[in-house]
Amino acid sequence: MHVFDGVNEAVIEDANVPVDPIDSKQMTPKEMQAAVQAAADWNTYVGAHAYNSEAVRRAIDAGVKVIEHGQMIEEETMRYAVDRGIWFTPFEILVQVTSRAGELIALSGPRTPYPGKLGVIGEGAYADLLLVNGTPLEDLDLLADPEANFALIMKDGVIYKNALD
Repeated sequence: MHVFDGVNEAVIEDANVPVDPIDSKQMTPKEMQAAVQAAADWNTYVGAHAYNSEAVRRAIDAGVKVIEHGQMIEEETMRYAVDRGIWFTPFEILVQVTSRAGELIALSGPRTPYPGKLGVIGEGAYADLLLVNGTPLEDLDLLADPEANFALIMKDGVIYKNALD
């Protein structure tokens, strides 16, 4: 286990390691529960690398809040995760990474590296902003050509592109 950006990460299975089959589990439920408790003691949360349904359910049942990957899960497991408010990254829904990303970062509690309010547009809020010509939820290809499709790009309050004028 290692810590980055205030988030504890547990590796449950990792296909990037050549000697570990993708269906292997590298932590027991008790070990994962201990990691979740340790993260809670630090006022943050655990994210886990997990690919298949069994590993994802094991992680969720241990208290993990974020699943990285999850490409091999069954529909029933996805429903199980959604019903419990689990986040998936980078295999996550576009809505999560845009309008709800502030909620995910807020799970870090006092360990969050960002000052101010997140996930809102308003005075004192901390946000990056993209205005897209079109609806990415309906046409994801819009994001592939930012020069043509991004009307406004703002990062840390600084406008880098403004085609609205």
